[in-house]
Amino acid sequence: MEAYSRVEDNKETVSDQYIKFVTGEQAFGIDVLSSREIVREEDITSIPESPDFVKGVIDLREEIVPIVNLEKLFNTKLSSDEKVNEKKIIIIKVENTLIGLEVDRVEEIIEIKNDEIKKAPSITKKYNKDYIQGVASHDDELFIILDVKNIFSEEEVEKIKNVK
Repeated sequence: MEAYSRVEDNKETVSDQYIKFVTGEQAFGIDVLSSREIVREEDITSIPESPDFVKGVIDLREEIVPIVNLEKLFNTKLSSDEKVNEKKIIIIKVENTLIGLEVDRVEEIIEIKNDEIKKAPSITKKYNKDYIQGVASHDDELFIILDVKNIFSEEEVEKIKNVK
């Protein structure tokens, strides 16, 4: 994956690049700098007695990486009835642990100015949903920007580390 960096349009406006992806009918984005790479989903091995949000593990160049199902992690129905042929996995690093986020498709890498990101609705804070950094619009579509550092609680990270 190509290296990306922060882009300064002028001294007041800073842009970041985001990976825009879709799971079910919901579009999300994560900061490009929070990701390590994007791989095709293949050969996920189920692990008995793992947390319900962990789909299994993959072997990524001799490293075992747990794969997380976002729908189960967020405890919500994101999926549509449409069958996705070639899912993708976005590899991120949380507390020195590689974790794969299973997504239906990666759409593109987009640049968004920080002042174009609207704050997450206050109701999400009520339910400790600190992983929602904000909401942005691209091509007339709203999408949720995830804060990778806060997607998982400390307890969830420990459970994921124990899957290996």
